[in-house]
Amino acid sequence: MEKKQLQLVNFEQAKRLKEVGFDFVCDYYYCNANRNVNGDLELMSESEFMTKSNFNAKQYCRYHNNYDDCIPKFSAPSVALALKWCRDKKCITYEIEVCRVGRYTCRYVNAQGEFVNANGGTVYNNYEAAESALLDELLNLTEKEK
Repeated sequence: MEKKQLQLVNFEQAKRLKEVGFDFVCDYYYCNANRNVNGDLELMSESEFMTKSNFNAKQYCRYHNNYDDCIPKFSAPSVALALKWCRDKKCITYEIEVCRVGRYTCRYVNAQGEFVNANGGTVYNNYEAAESALLDELLNLTEKEK
């Protein structure tokens, strides 16, 4: 049986999560120790980070808002974990609904206690796309609260 892995946040989402205080432990990072040919930060696992950065304090590098002296990093949690953080730490209620077979919409509860369709009620072709779009919408809400 093929092992399916959860979708990780993209780099833009990782930066936004850092700005709003995401603090759950993660196993993957976007890190200055590893840039691609375009100069963008690349995704790396904790073990890759430890090897490439020669960093020894394992527990230190697993937290989102910590830095080595010259190696900034951004945690790359799964989208599901980032949504859990929004629910647990920011008390945001949300849901992803199946509106037709293989089609999904997402919504959240606003400050007035009303459900609001995320992204204008956009219908997504797969669950992962709906999940990622919902995270973007919840990050927008969280950033406005700051």
